[in-house]
Amino acid sequence: VATPLLNAAVYFFIFGLLLGARRGIPSDVYVPFLVTGVFVFTFTQSSVLAGVRAISGNLGLVRALHFPRASLPISFALQQLQQLLFSMIVLVVVVMAFGSMPALSWLLVLPALLLQFVFNTGLALIFARMGSRTPDLAQLMPFVLRTWMYASGVMFSIPAMLANKDVPPWLADVLQWN
Repeated sequence: VATPLLNAAVYFFIFGLLLGARRGIPSDVYVPFLVTGVFVFTFTQSSVLAGVRAISGNLGLVRALHFPRASLPISFALQQLQQLLFSMIVLVVVVMAFGSMPALSWLLVLPALLLQFVFNTGLALIFARMGSRTPDLAQLMPFVLRTWMYASGVMFSIPAMLANKDVPPWLADVLQWN
């Protein structure tokens, strides 16, 4: 819980204050927006990194026992989901501290997290397969994931950042789909 929260504080300082990435987002909404994005992206990032190392990091177990290999990345994704659920408690406190009170629409978080978990499990399975064949992929993935996070709308509003810019329409579409 502390790591994503500290990351959010650093990202707020760098992106929100120094780079002005919070334009287009009201001040009272930016911090909950940022914390939500950082927490959920950390869930995805941790699931992928755990998936990459799932097979190669447990090679002794894989060679010693016959069991479904897919259970390793799935179990790591479940472990990351558990960590996210603890972070969600902190997120609720942050969101309420910035003036949003619980509403019935908050229940939509449950299916959204379920879909995110399924997505992350799929990524973990794909990268576990790739990581078992190429163990050095585990060294590359943190850089790929960090680039993905900076290119996504986790820390800023994509439409606000692209406004008044000469960006090709296809690039704006790709960023929005991401």
